[in-house]
Amino acid sequence: MDRVRLPGILSRGGKYGWGLACAVYAAVLYMVPNRFHLRTPVELPMTSIDHAVPFIPATGWLYAGMFLFLVGTFIALRDLERASRFLYACAFVQLAAAVVFFLWPTVYPRELFAIPAATHPANAALLEFFRALDAPANCLPSLHVTTGLLCAGALAPQLSTRAFAGIAALAVLLAASALTFKQHYFADVASAVPLGLLGHFLFFRWKRIEVRAH
Repeated sequence: MDRVRLPGILSRGGKYGWGLACAVYAAVLYMVPNRFHLRTPVELPMTSIDHAVPFIPATGWLYAGMFLFLVGTFIALRDLERASRFLYACAFVQLAAAVVFFLWPTVYPRELFAIPAATHPANAALLEFFRALDAPANCLPSLHVTTGLLCAGALAPQLSTRAFAGIAALAVLLAASALTFKQHYFADVASAVPLGLLGHFLFFRWKRIEVRAH
């Protein structure tokens, strides 16, 4: 069976050019279906887990922290081949999610979760910022969850067992904020796990894919 040979990052300077290009690619693939839909987005049934998870506006800082985790992971990857594979995995997952967003758009009922009167002004401002920036669509699958999985998997080889446990716990905490910040259904989280694992397998484990970063 023939191997798939992909170009990779060739230099430390080029690494950040690749990273910027991937960020623009991801933003376009996310924002277009977030605002323009081929069909009317549908709400998903709220499960018992969705009802049981409390609305905690302060966890918006954790939700925002996933973006810092993503950037920090890319910067921390010392091996250029691994950094290249990380970008390919992220790009694949983003594309797969965008296809779902276009073909089967879902929407989250944010109107059920008004900002509590006792919410700190900073937390309320962050919540209003995200609700204004990000339409309540593009729910399933949750890219917060796929991002956490890919970041933890990419960093694993260069971490000690204890450090990896900490990073994995952080990824879970940041991903869980998608529920407590009331941005996602539990179904979004559950469906994102196999997608994130598939992205990791294809670009970090599957021997057919070669990345040349020399």
